[in-house]
Amino acid sequence: MTIAEALKQVRQIHIRAGAPEVCETAARAIACRTGASVIKRARHDARPSPGVFQILDAGSPPGAREAPGRVVIRLRKDGSGVVATSHNQYLFAAVSYLLDVLADRDLKEVAGGLTLSPAFSWNRPCYDLFLTQEGRIQRGLNR
Repeated sequence: MTIAEALKQVRQIHIRAGAPEVCETAARAIACRTGASVIKRARHDARPSPGVFQILDAGSPPGAREAPGRVVIRLRKDGSGVVATSHNQYLFAAVSYLLDVLADRDLKEVAGGLTLSPAFSWNRPCYDLFLTQEGRIQRGLNR
């Protein structure tokens, strides 16, 4: 069974009520592919029911931002699963990775939980460097 086939079993996507907007955006991305409904709940279940996929926002205590980033993706053949990240900035990328990169792979890769460590804590585009920073001065673009 592939990950895409297991995702077809998802009937509900649970996010925490009051969660950051990225949680709802990520949930809607999954819902577009699966037809599942997005439900806001006060709390998450320790073990989701069949067909229930959870998106967990970081909810990290202050100072946790210095910790290395981590992404956990878990999906079972009954459609239950979770995407959880140590920092909310990784959430949409994690869901996109699940839907676009992992979809054709064997479910065994994520059934027990796949843990990923992002290479960078944040990305800054090169064009920003040249428009607003040192590159602008060095190239004589500061007018």
